Parts: sequence; C-alpha cells; structure tokens
Amino acid sequence: MLAAFLALPVALVNCQMLSSVEQVSGRFNQVYRGRVNSSVNYLYVFGFVEKANATQAVRVHVVSSSAGQDYPVLFVVRQQRSILSFQLPQILENEYYYSEVARTLCPVERSSKGVADKNQTIYIDVSSASARAVPFLLNVTLSLHAAGGPGVPRQRDAIETEVLSGCISPGVRHLSIIVESNDTACMIVSTQSVGCPVYDLVRNVEFTGVYQTMSSKAEITLGRHDFDNESFYIVFVMKPSQEHCSFTRLKDLQPKAPSGPYSSNMDSRAAEDALANATEIRGPSGEVVFTSKSFVFTVVQSLDRGQYLLPVFGAVAFFLAFHLIAFLILLVHWKVTGGNSDGDGEAACANVSLCCPRLEGDGGTAEGSRQRLNEKPQPSGKSTVEPASYGSTYRLYYWYLIIVSIFYGLPVVQLVITYQQILRISGNQDICYYNFYCTRPLGVISAFNNVFSNIGYIMLGLLFLGLTRRRDLLDRRRRNAAAAVADESDSQSDHRCLLGIPQHFGIFYAMGIALIMEGIMSGCYHVCPSYSNFQFDTAYMYVLAVLCMLKIYQTRHPDINASAHVACMAMAIVIFVSVVGVVYGTVFFWAAFTVFFILSSLFLTGEVYYMGHWKVNVGLFRRFYLLISSQGIRCFKPMYKDRMVILVTANLINWTIAIFGAVRQPQDFNSFLLYIFLVNLLMYIAFYVVMKVRSGEKIRLLTTLFVVASCITNWAKSPADSRALNQRCLLLDFYDIHDIWHFLSSMSLFFSF
Repeated sequence: MLAAFLALPVALVNCQMLSSVEQVSGRFNQVYRGRVNSSVNYLYVFGFVEKANATQAVRVHVVSSSAGQDYPVLFVVRQQRSILSFQLPQILENEYYYSEVARTLCPVERSSKGVADKNQTIYIDVSSASARAVPFLLNVTLSLHAAGGPGVPRQRDAIETEVLSGCISPGVRHLSIIVESNDTACMIVSTQSVGCPVYDLVRNVEFTGVYQTMSSKAEITLGRHDFDNESFYIVFVMKPSQEHCSFTRLKDLQPKAPSGPYSSNMDSRAAEDALANATEIRGPSGEVVFTSKSFVFTVVQSLDRGQYLLPVFGAVAFFLAFHLIAFLILLVHWKVTGGNSDGDGEAACANVSLCCPRLEGDGGTAEGSRQRLNEKPQPSGKSTVEPASYGSTYRLYYWYLIIVSIFYGLPVVQLVITYQQILRISGNQDICYYNFYCTRPLGVISAFNNVFSNIGYIMLGLLFLGLTRRRDLLDRRRRNAAAAVADESDSQSDHRCLLGIPQHFGIFYAMGIALIMEGIMSGCYHVCPSYSNFQFDTAYMYVLAVLCMLKIYQTRHPDINASAHVACMAMAIVIFVSVVGVVYGTVFFWAAFTVFFILSSLFLTGEVYYMGHWKVNVGLFRRFYLLISSQGIRCFKPMYKDRMVILVTANLINWTIAIFGAVRQPQDFNSFLLYIFLVNLLMYIAFYVVMKVRSGEKIRLLTTLFVVASCITNWAKSPADSRALNQRCLLLDFYDIHDIWHFLSSMSLFFSF
C-alpha cells in the first residue's frame, strides 16, 4: 500500500510528459498547417474509395523549413499493407539537406483488390522531440497511377520523385520507355517490379529493377521476362547534384563537406501556395530547395524477334556479295588467261635471262624499275638465297599473332560476359555506354545490333585470307615450275630465276588474322562498352597499324625487316602502355610517356634513314664520337636529302603530338594512342608515295581506286566519336550510326590492304 502511494507522484509526472495527439480528419488536395514539439503530435486520417478497375496513388508533400538535424520532424504513414517513415530535414549523401519531401505511397495492385470497390484508410503521424514548436505543412493528393498507352507521349513534372505504373499488353514481348527533357537536371529513371515498398529515394532507388541516370535523354528497354507479372513501376528520382550525371570516372566524384540545411525565405502563405501547386522552393541564397524537372516520356513497342531476321541476314548477304564478286573476278580471269592463273605479270622466269618477280600490290615495283636494271646489281644476303631458308621466318608473324590472340581473346570474352552478368543482376545500366535509343537485345546480350555489326571485319578478313592463300599457292606453283625447268636445262641463268626479291605472305596472313580479331574484339567491347575496356576495341587497331607499316617497309626493303619477335614485343609494349594510361593517367605517367614517345620516334627515324644498317647499343656514343673526330661537322651533312626532309617533318609532327598530350592530358588515352599510330601510318604511306614518285615511277589506276575507296569511309575516325552520337536507328530500324561505321570501316580496311 505504501509503495503504491509513493509511486503515484511518479505516474502523475509521466502523464504530464505524455504528448497530446491531435487527430485531424484529412481531405485530399488541401494544405494543412501545424506545429509539433515534444508534447504535441498530430494524427491525420485520410479515407478514400479504392477503385477495383484502376490503380490509384497517394502522394504526400511535407515542408518544414524550421526543422533541425538534432530534432527532426518525423512522419509515419500507415497503410493497409505497408508502413512508411521519413523525416525533415531530409539528408542525402551526408551533403544535401532538404526541408521538403514528397513521397508516393505504395498503391494496392489490382490483383490484390478483388472485383469490388472498398474503403481504404491512411494514417499519418507527425511528431518531434524538439522542446520548441516546429511548424510544418502537409498536403496529400490522390491521383490515377498510370503511365499511358504505348506510343502516347505524356508530359510530367518530377518533384524529387515520381512513380507511375505501366503494363505490357498481351502479345508484346518488349517495350521501350523513352524519356526526353529540355533541361539537364540530373535524374534517375528506374523500372521496378510491382510490389511494396516502392524504392523511390536517392538512397534506395538502385536496390531493385533497372535504372539509368538521365540529363536530357534516357531510354530503357523492357522484356516481359523482366517482371513477375505484366505490370511494372516507372520511377523518376531527382538527384541532388549534377555531378552524378556528368562524371566519367569514379574518381571524379570527390566527397564534399556537409552543407547546412536548406531553408526557405518565403512566408507561410507563399510556401503553402508553392506546396499546393507542386513548384520549387528556393533558399535565401537562391539555391533550389526542392528540385523539379519537366520531361516527356513515351512507351513504345520494340522490335520483335522475327523483325531481326531481315537486318541480320541482310548484313550477311551484303558481305557474302564481296566473296561472290571476288569469285566471279577470279573465274573471268581464269577463262581470259586460258587457265594460266599466273597471268602476264607472273610469267615463267624460264623465258627471261634474269628474274625480277614483282612485289605484292599493284604499285609495288619500287626496287625493280627498268632504270635500275641498267645499274650494277648489288644483291643483299636474302636476295641470293633460296626462299625456303627464310620462309619460315615470315610465317612466325601469323603464328605468333594466332597464339597471342587466343591467350588475349579468351580472358576478354570471359570479362565482357561477366560485365553483362553484372549489368543484368545489378540493373545499373550506367555500367555500359550503349546507344540506348537504338539497342536491340537478344538473349543475354543487351545491344545485339552493336555486336553483330562487326560481322564485316570477320567476313572480309576471311576473304582477304583466301585471296592471300591463292597468291601464295600461285607463287609456289610458279617457283616449282621454274625449278623444274632449271633442273632440266641445268643452266646457271635458269637457277638464278629461283632467287631475287622474294614474295612474302607472312605479314599478309597476319593482317587478315588481325582484321578478323578486330571484329571479334570490337564485338566483345560492344557487349558492354565502357571507358575501362575500350582497349579491347583498340588493341588490334594498333596491331593493324603496325603490320601495315611493316608491310610497307618490307615492300621497300625485303631484306631489311624486323623479326616477328621484335614486332610482337613492340605490340605488347604498346598495349601495356595503353592499359597503364587508362588505369594511371597521372602527370608522372604523361611525362614518362612523352619522353618514351620522343625517344621511340628518334629510334625509328634512324632505322628508316639508315635502312637498318645501324645498331643501338653501348658503343653507339663511341662510334658517334669517332665519326665527329674524323669528319668534323661534315658528318652532319645528310647523304639522302629527300629522305631527311621527310623524316624531320615527321619528327616535328610527332613531337607536337607528344607535347600536346603532355599539356592537355586527354582523358581518352586509348584514342589518343590510336591517333598517334594512324598519323604515323598516314605519314609513312605519304613517304612511300613521295619516294615512288621521286624515283620516276607512276601510280597505277587500280591502286588509286583502292585508295579512294578507303578514304571515302574514313576508317581513321575514332569509335568514341560515333559512340557519343546518341541517335535513333538509321538502317532497317536496327543499326545505328555506329553500326554503319562498322560496316564502312571493315570495307575501308579491306580495300586499304
């Protein structure tokens, strides 16, 4: 009895500390004002009739510019099947404090409502632990929750979040949600399966479904298999900062110190009007307290699987036409020559006293012009030996390339498949940089059209290998016939027909293999194109550029050529540098790369000028000192003035590129490195043509046609330029501008060979 008497004052004190709850019967589309503290709470009760044949959404808007971080205003919303809680101020990423929040409550889906209308009740509790009264504004709206039919543009305004529902009609397998806006405010577009809760906050919108960031354009392609039923949610969430839509690497997102909470400088009436009209509120410094974005979205039906047949088989038939044309040309040539496939240009050397077989290519008569025949021949070592003694050396080019391609390609395939799996599991479509306005999925591949458009490289590469094999067989047949004639006559002149400048097909085989691998690697890159794996697409572009330069040098100097070991090591160094440039593009790297580039340019200048008759070793400086001591300043007088002028010009261009890279430090290092190879390849081709003309030789018409065919398509253009063109499909509603570039690029490379 005494204990109960002593506990009575404590109970009285606790009763006085309990908060009083003011219950308000709420009405939709009406703004309510209140003040809460530790002793005064509010309970708003909203009732509505739930339609059985429609999906309705309840949206809650709240504003409290006086709420603080230590004593926030708490909101708890209770529904039939879910509960939702949030607070003001809203803190995003520990940096942005918002004094206004809009939330869309989880709607009851049709499948759970039955066939009859029924009443629904929503309870909203408002409370705060603050000792002083904190004012707030509340507005609850009720609206239909539909995204509209396919092909119907809808105008919407996203106030932090916007949730709509959609469904896939019977017979439709894929839908595309197209979103466009005139302003560039950062927003996330997400599609989610129907269910509660709806993930419509910056911190949780990435937890489920498929999403991508948007500045002015976005498009998400959905399949019926992506959802548990025929319905889905379309969620639009505003990002607090533009950085999330503008960064290109993860390191570009630097954490910042938390800023103070946004507060409104408007009076209560202005805030009430803004809340009722769903407009933005600005703080004292003009900062946007509640970000909004006006956009138009359209739901359209995507191509069906049956509509893929014409674009796919049309591309295959187009490149098969090249094979057919080549076959018809060879057939006509065979009939015209009466079965003598060698042709007039490859006549049997038994009919002449001195053999001078022509080089590969229509313009490849650099060292065999008639005016040179009048001079005393000075054959080098490799032009006076049997072809069998050095043929295996040139076969190493394509054997090494095959081995490297296998060991390089298999991990690439594994990696891009892993990228694709991560994309599908996480739903983060920002991982891969597709042209979302023209993505045609097939199976597990999100952009099948971008992958398949590389078929031209593979088919034309196979055609080039076939043509190279034919020429190789013809050359062997000619040599075997000449050897048989020489054995019968047993004359020295006939035996000399087996010697001379040989035909080398090893680099040609390597070029064909590299063209095929370029198609495979480009296809792998387009499975999930991104900055981190762009070197997959450019690796064999480097290889092709190096092989083309080697082939030109071999044509001019068949007995002075880099070994396959050196060439492959040079390619490996280039790819290694490209990887380091992507991962560690620091100032130190650019300084080291600039020095390496200039030294490499000087070394190659010496190789070209002296035609391989010099060595870079520890005795180089001693030989240079002895040369100056014996000849003085005369040693600097060039022996080959034309060659020196062209090489000095090329070095100036290379040094300019090196200085530009060191100063500007381009972010896309792979493209920058590719530009270096393309510029040097074009300069070497120009050097080759100039030296041809300088020697009095003429450029053949057929060669000119091939050069024009390769220049029209401009295969030197960077793929990054095409990737940045986010446009609609241009060809058969299947291929975009980058796919067309793939077709033209493959043809250009084929004609360039």
